Amino acid sequence: MQIWEQYVDYNKIKFTTEKRERGQRSQIVYCHEICAFDIETTRIVETDNSFMYVWQFSIDNKVVIMGRTWDQFLHMCGELVKAAQGRHIMVFVHNLSHEFQFLTGIYSFDNDEVFAMESRTILHCRMFGCLDFRCAWKLSNLSLEAFTSRYNCNYKKRSGADFDYTIFRTPTTKLKHKEMLYCAYDVLGLVEAVRALMALHNDNLYTLPYTSTGYVRREAKKAMRPERGLIQASFPNFEVFTVLRQAFRGGNTHANRYYSGEIVENVHSVDIASSYPSQQCNKKYPIGPLKKVGYLSTSREYLEKLIDRGYAVLAVICIDKLDMVNPWVTMPYLAYSKTIGPCPGAELDNGRVMRAKHIKIAVTDLDYKIIMQQYTGKLTVEAIYYAGYDYLPDGLRELNKQYFTDKTKLKGVDGQELFYAKSKELLNSIYGMSVQNPVRQTILFDMLKYNVCKTVPDYQLLAEAKRGAFEVYQWGVWTTAHARTALQAGIDICGDDIIYCDTDSCKYVGDHDFTAYNADRVAECLESGAWANDKDGTPHYMGVYESEDNKSGFAYQRFITLGAKKYAFEYLDKKGNLKLGITVSGVSKRYGAAELAARGGLEAFKPGFVFENSGKLEAVYNDSPAGDWTTETGEVIPITNNVCLRPTTYKIGITDDYSDLLTLSAKQLNKVKEICTLCR
Repeated sequence: MQIWEQYVDYNKIKFTTEKRERGQRSQIVYCHEICAFDIETTRIVETDNSFMYVWQFSIDNKVVIMGRTWDQFLHMCGELVKAAQGRHIMVFVHNLSHEFQFLTGIYSFDNDEVFAMESRTILHCRMFGCLDFRCAWKLSNLSLEAFTSRYNCNYKKRSGADFDYTIFRTPTTKLKHKEMLYCAYDVLGLVEAVRALMALHNDNLYTLPYTSTGYVRREAKKAMRPERGLIQASFPNFEVFTVLRQAFRGGNTHANRYYSGEIVENVHSVDIASSYPSQQCNKKYPIGPLKKVGYLSTSREYLEKLIDRGYAVLAVICIDKLDMVNPWVTMPYLAYSKTIGPCPGAELDNGRVMRAKHIKIAVTDLDYKIIMQQYTGKLTVEAIYYAGYDYLPDGLRELNKQYFTDKTKLKGVDGQELFYAKSKELLNSIYGMSVQNPVRQTILFDMLKYNVCKTVPDYQLLAEAKRGAFEVYQWGVWTTAHARTALQAGIDICGDDIIYCDTDSCKYVGDHDFTAYNADRVAECLESGAWANDKDGTPHYMGVYESEDNKSGFAYQRFITLGAKKYAFEYLDKKGNLKLGITVSGVSKRYGAAELAARGGLEAFKPGFVFENSGKLEAVYNDSPAGDWTTETGEVIPITNNVCLRPTTYKIGITDDYSDLLTLSAKQLNKVKEICTLCR
């Protein structure tokens, strides 16, 4: 199936027209054939430049064209443009941002031919007027290996270990048959996976979204059509939106400083079932506009009166002489990253504020309640906005429940793996959609520079977003606030035995009972309908804490953390074998765990440990390459614009302040243990 470009008879390549369904409108007419493009590159270690040595292009898996030079690629593009006869050809590239950098060296893109989500992140681009390149990674939200595996493609991505990227290859290097197959499978599998994805969602090239979130967006739009009036009335003005952006905060991820750096045995773990969907189904949200309180009423007393009366409240507060009510609190709530302006005298626990001379922060009423439980100080209020509390519109709640039901019913059912994965992804995407920033400045691409368009002010972009809105931003802000409240309940149940928390999970030692909390969640679910039976008829409820413990009675036989997103553990697999795992931001779980196991295990997981085989690649962008480069054998290779992917190590580190805090915390804990021993 592999055909070298110089031997291709382009007269035999024919394109057909993609048919549109009734009601589908588009100024573009697409060819029915789906194409895929990919390149393989070699790194020049001395200069951290790279160059393409082979490219591959699949036309609907009927033919794969391969070439070794950019001139050959451009020749193919010209022939395909002629064969398309004015129609557009959809070309998928799994990581378009990577290939795009190389394409800028051979083609002069105009700004209107490029859509950048942010600097160096390309969603789609167009060449020669009709070759439409799209990023399949953004569409699938999966690696190519996972994408082709999930859809059970005949041409699954082959092992990179077998290909051996360490071999230095140039455009004249003769490729072995297995190497050519590796290259071809990348585009063959991609075409196959995209076709399968389209069939799963009943899409054609006119309806196919650009991103994975696009699937749930169109379902949510349909579900929310009857709520047009409510959305327009509730949509925040620019002042309120600015405060909402300040108040938005994601999951609560933190490590108990009294356990940090210590290997702990027999650790339990619980997870909140479908945390974000459960909040949207079972909790109340600000409905209607967030109204501003007049200046004369802006006070702590009035803020707390509104909260006591059951209003949803957004506020900007200041606290002088901030301190912890209980200095032993293991999970301080205030995040330093969310403070507004200077925060003098701040004492931090791995990014959490314990004390400060002054702090200013935007909060919801849910945040305020937790802050008042944990902190003391002189509090003043700068601004208050409030609205009535009520459940989210039925359309949005029903969408959450539908996907949860589908996911629960299909889990573990033979032959339904794709539909299970689809339902799970759509369920998780509803939250992601709700917190997307409606104010997105256009990124202008001009001569390899990515500039934020500043001609349209943010308030105007917000007004434009309002016209097509089917959700309001405050619902996303309150979703995460409700989720943090649910997590805080788990932290409080665990008490001082909590070791680590992360968005929807608690890891702890000792015996702690979640029965009463879960009973309340079950009651909510029975009232709202946010539950479903699995294939065996067992009911599953949103929002309850579910145990992750294995047959040994624990989730982890041993566990150690060094802060947020830094922990390692030993656990028993399904066969009862002791395994080592890690979760370290920036390090491959598979490669990192293997390396840690080979170099001392949990005992070696300390500040200063360097993951030499982190599985992470660092991108070096070269927009002004030096020109031709000559190999040791005398081969001259033209170096165009490129991005060099170089392996990078990862060193576990903690700040000096956190190190000092851990030393102090260990001394305090040891002192308490001594006192407890004497008391016995």
